[in-house]
Amino acid sequence: PEPENTIYVFDEAHHLPHVARDHASASASLKGAAAWLEKLNQSISKFSSLADEKRVARFRNDLQDSVQNLIPALTQLTKQFDPAQFEEGIYRFEHGELPTWLENQSKELKQFSKKANQSVAKIADLIAERVKDGELAARLAEPALAELGFYIQRLENLAQVWHLMAE
Repeated sequence: PEPENTIYVFDEAHHLPHVARDHASASASLKGAAAWLEKLNQSISKFSSLADEKRVARFRNDLQDSVQNLIPALTQLTKQFDPAQFEEGIYRFEHGELPTWLENQSKELKQFSKKANQSVAKIADLIAERVKDGELAARLAEPALAELGFYIQRLENLAQVWHLMAE
């Protein structure tokens, strides 16, 4: 038949549940996140030393507090799941409802990861500001800013995971 007299059907609807689910999703490895948070925890003083001490102190303290709460919480969380309940490495909650203990934990992790993300971003801003003002050589700041950028991306993702879990 002629194209103008034809109805075309594209059967791709079977992809819709995955597309809809993945559209508003985020994921993070609990053990992996604890590992890179530990590295961040060890580097906080190094990063802070590149910023103005008076202005960075609050953000450094907030970051240390958040990271030092996140690491044990994520580590403990890995022990609270029964690996036998995973299918192909995925754990699904019946009817999409979290158990009360996980809902409460998610709310705490949401706050800690959000605060850590904000603090790292602010420390990076303070370092960049010192470079812009000529108080710090770019060659000293650039490696730290690159590393902080890496942590900012990871913390944004971690914050998104716990934001979605707490909703």
